[in-house]
Amino acid sequence: MTTYGAVSRQEAGEVAELEAAAVALARTAGDELLRRFAAPVSVRYKSSRGRDPVTEADEAVEALLRREVRRRFPAHGFLGEEGGGDAAAEFLWVVDPLDGTANFANGVPIFSVSIGVLRRGVPVAAALFTAFGPDGTPCVLHARRGGGLHRDGARYVPRTASARGRLVGVPAGFHRRFRQRLLRRLPSGETRSLGSIAAELGLVACGRLRFGLWESPKIWDVAAGMLLVHEGGGSVLVTRAGRWEPFESFQAPGRRSLKDWRGSVLAGEPDALAEFTRALHIHPSPVERLERLVGPDAAFAVERGARLSWRASAPVRRGAGWMVRAARRI
Repeated sequence: MTTYGAVSRQEAGEVAELEAAAVALARTAGDELLRRFAAPVSVRYKSSRGRDPVTEADEAVEALLRREVRRRFPAHGFLGEEGGGDAAAEFLWVVDPLDGTANFANGVPIFSVSIGVLRRGVPVAAALFTAFGPDGTPCVLHARRGGGLHRDGARYVPRTASARGRLVGVPAGFHRRFRQRLLRRLPSGETRSLGSIAAELGLVACGRLRFGLWESPKIWDVAAGMLLVHEGGGSVLVTRAGRWEPFESFQAPGRRSLKDWRGSVLAGEPDALAEFTRALHIHPSPVERLERLVGPDAAFAVERGARLSWRASAPVRRGAGWMVRAARRI
C-alpha cells in the first residue's frame, strides 16, 4: 500500500483545510444534484454516435464548483470534466460534477460528485458526494492524506467480512479487455457494474465491494476515490507499460496535460489484489502499443489525427448508410 510520502505538521494543517473545503463543496453540489434529480432532465450527447451524455446539471454544478474554488483558492488550478481547465498550478482541484450521468438522466439514484485535490500530481484531499452511500443513503465520504477515511465528518472503519459471496466491480467491457480463460482463477465474488466509477470507488473504500477494476478511466473519475480507498486501508494499482504498479501520483503523458492521463485502475483489499494480479493479464490497447513504439507525444498526434479523419468522413459514412438503406427498400 503506497504512502504517498510523509506528511509534515505544516502540510497536515494545509490538507485539513483543503479537505474541509472539499467536503463543504461536495455537499453543496450534491444537494443541488438531488434537487435537480426530481425535476425533468434535458440530455445532450458529446458524441455524434449518442455516447457521453451530459445534462444541464453537469454543467451547472461544475460552474458552481469552479466559481467557489477560484473564490476560496485563487492560486489553485481547476480541472473539470465539462469545462476543462489549467492543470499547471501546484494545487489542482480535479472535479467530476456528475459521475453517473446516464444513471441520473434515467432516474437511477447511483451518481456522485467527485472532488480530488492534487499537489504536484499527488492526491492530498478528497470528497465524494454519493447518492448511494454505504448505508444506502446520500452522504459525503472524505479523506486527507494520512488522516484516514471519514463519512460526514465521522471516522469510518470499512467493513470486513469473509471473501465468500462478496461483490466486485468490473467494467462493462471486461471480457474484451482481459483474457477470458483466466476468469475461473480470479478471486471469488459476484461482478457488478454500477455506472459510476466514483461511486464504485466509494463502495470499495467502505468495504462494500471487495475490489474494483476500471479500464482507462479519466482522471476526474478517480482522483478522489483513489485517495479514499488508500485512507480506508486498501491498495490502489495502475497499469504502466502493461504491468500493474502501486499508484503514487498522476503524471501527464509526455508533454501533454494531466487531463490526458490514462491507465487502468485496480483498487481494493490488498490480499485480493495480490491474487487478482497473479491471475489477470492485460491486453494493451492499440494506443498503448503505439506509445511504446513511438512515445506518448507522437501517439497522441496519431490518435488525434485519426479522430479528425473519422469526423471529416462523417458525410461519406452518412451517404453510404443512406444508400444501403435505400437498397434494402428496393
